Amino acid sequence: MFSASRIASKILLSSLLAGLSALQAQAQTNTPADPFPATAVPLLLAPGVISSPDPEFGLALIDGNTQLYFNRSSPDRSRMLLLESRLANGQWMPPQVPAFSDTSFWDIDPCWLPSDRSILFSSNRPLPGSSSSDFNLWLAAADDRAPTALGPGVNSPADEVFCSVSRTKNLYFARFNGRKAAIYRYQMEQAPGQVPERLVFPGLDSTISVSNPAISPDERYLVFASGDLPGLGSADLFISRRLPDGGWSRPRNLGESLNSAFTEFAPAFSADGKTLFFTSERPGVVQDFPAGKRRPGDLYHISLDALLDKLGPEYDPTDSTVARLEAINRDIWAPFAAAYATADAELYNSLHSPDFIRASGDGIFDLNTYAQQNKAHFQRSKDKGARISIRFAFTERLVERRFASERGIYHYRSDNGKGQVYEGYGKFHVVERLENGRWKILFDYDSDESGSIDQADFDLAYAPDDWTVLSKPGFDREAVRVQIEQANQSYGERFRTRDTAWYAARYTADACILPEKSPRICGLEGIIGYYYGQGDNQSLQLRITTLELSGGPETMLEEGLYELLDDKGALLDKGKFIATWVPEGGRWKLRREIWTTDLAPKD
Repeated sequence: MFSASRIASKILLSSLLAGLSALQAQAQTNTPADPFPATAVPLLLAPGVISSPDPEFGLALIDGNTQLYFNRSSPDRSRMLLLESRLANGQWMPPQVPAFSDTSFWDIDPCWLPSDRSILFSSNRPLPGSSSSDFNLWLAAADDRAPTALGPGVNSPADEVFCSVSRTKNLYFARFNGRKAAIYRYQMEQAPGQVPERLVFPGLDSTISVSNPAISPDERYLVFASGDLPGLGSADLFISRRLPDGGWSRPRNLGESLNSAFTEFAPAFSADGKTLFFTSERPGVVQDFPAGKRRPGDLYHISLDALLDKLGPEYDPTDSTVARLEAINRDIWAPFAAAYATADAELYNSLHSPDFIRASGDGIFDLNTYAQQNKAHFQRSKDKGARISIRFAFTERLVERRFASERGIYHYRSDNGKGQVYEGYGKFHVVERLENGRWKILFDYDSDESGSIDQADFDLAYAPDDWTVLSKPGFDREAVRVQIEQANQSYGERFRTRDTAWYAARYTADACILPEKSPRICGLEGIIGYYYGQGDNQSLQLRITTLELSGGPETMLEEGLYELLDDKGALLDKGKFIATWVPEGGRWKLRREIWTTDLAPKD
């Protein structure tokens, strides 16, 4: 939840196969049988019961998705209620005020503390022995006992709002000092006297206000809201991942898969960490609303996996490329060879996705047809008493968070022990997908290449556990993304200089820029002259946020946002851009960029 009334005018208190479209997010509903189905687009939470025409925000989900707490305010936001609803027969019951909540105060921003079966929330009720009306964090047991305030290690004369707790009882909360908020972490089981740790994010200084922290249960991801960072609306949700050294990655905008041109805030995770809840003021339960007035907010949910897929493989902090390929070897290639050695059609067929497609010179088949063919093939081998084997060597192995593509050479051998031996070689290409924690073959193509493949080709390829294959030249989308984002960060830092060599390293020799309300400018000399001019930008700050990268080994297309500020941090301009990057001289460089402002023309 964003701050109290002092900033209420800005923000409320407080894949291969999956397409992510924010336009589909409006007015979608869930089914009663599954209140939170996995979805790649935001779905309204129980419209008409939880999400209503009045503003809702904040959510704490407890007891295996069968009970939740949330806030609902009056239309003018002068009154805030903490409400509770339970799931019965697949339907959410009309919400009620829990006994521990005092409606004469603002009890807001609930979060669930599972180890204590308690609700944490922020409230402007006075602390014991005090008459102050600032917001502090309070704890209420689920059995409706009277709430107690957290100690001075957390609560302070400033406003403490919005909390989230990991499985290890690390408490994350926001503290406001004036109009700026920061996120803090506090270990609830440490000895008294500890001081909450203020989190530091790369690229963000103390002038950037961040609030509404939601920590994933395993503490791998932190989602928060900010209206100061470049975004799609007045406030957006951002994500940072926990690094191996305990720090945090540079925050990323969660993009239009979740964010919109309206305000998004108040994130929360499900108990298993697979679903992200949030509040959005986009058209939802209420479609039409008077212009110039603040819209009511509704509660939504979306699959975290879908969001992480969109962000790219670097947002998985635990799985390296090698670790993923080791899992593929374990889930697919080892049992694949074992199934051939034992003529086990059931094991072999289990390695394939229900969505599997097989393509070969014999035609294109779905899993049912292919499975029947496999049963017949293995049975014939058994009937002949043949021993069959298959081996693989790889020429290319590409893997991301949920999908992999692998190409290589196969060697098939059948020996019936009676002098009848058949050996064959060929090429294969498979696409795999991670399904319910196991890798499955999604697409399979192979060909004997008219007998042109032999042992020499097999020997030149790489064994399943030979990671040298990963060092072969090829297109590494993850490495390209990192290089482009680092180049953008450096651009923001070097924007004030007239460093000819630096500009030459950023732009191709034939680069052109297409500024708004200006002729097309081509060549390094013209580009440097446009940006640097006579030194006019020595006092400017530039921030660049990448929203999406797409493309391939020859061209990458970047869509993003920019902000231009003066030396005091005041906003001069903001807008969106599209840029094309191409490889040149061993690195990715800008070839074209075009941008437009979001600000209305000045009179």
